[in-house]
Amino acid sequence: MRVLLLGVGGFIGTHLADRLLRDPGYEVEGLDLTDEKLEEALLAPQFKFVRGDIRRERETTQAMIDRADVVVDLIAHANPSLYVAKPLEVFELNFTENLHIAEACVEKRKRLVQFSTCEVYGKTLAAVAPTCSRTPTTPGTRCSARTRPTSSSAR
Repeated sequence: MRVLLLGVGGFIGTHLADRLLRDPGYEVEGLDLTDEKLEEALLAPQFKFVRGDIRRERETTQAMIDRADVVVDLIAHANPSLYVAKPLEVFELNFTENLHIAEACVEKRKRLVQFSTCEVYGKTLAAVAPTCSRTPTTPGTRCSARTRPTSSSAR
C-alpha cells in the first residue's frame, strides 16, 4: 500500500513513517518543510521524501496524491502562540490549504486520514467558567471566574 504522509517531519509524522516502514507492505512518500527528524526513514528504500510546502507546491502535492492509496494529512500550525500572533495565517494553512487536500482526495477517490489537535477547540469550559457553574450551588448565589459562590443576600 502506498501511503502519503503530508507533514511527515513532525512528531506524529516521523513516528508513523518509522512504524509503517517496518512493515514491508507499505511504501511511504512524505512531504514537509524539513527532514531533520527523519533519520531512520531516510535510510529505508521504500521511503521517498519531498521537501516542500503545500501552499506553494500544489502540482507536486497533487501528483503525490495521485500516486497514493491513502493520504494522511498532518499539516497544521500547532503552536498556540501563532494563533494569537498570526490568526489569518493559521486559518489559511489549518483550514483553507487542508481543504484543498481534502477536495483533491475526494476528486481522485483517495482515502484521507485527517488529523486534528485539541487546540482547535480553544479553552475548555472548565478553564474559563466560574467555579460555581461547575459545582452545584444553591439558588440565588453568584460567583466570578476565580472566586467561590457568594450569596446574593450577603451584599
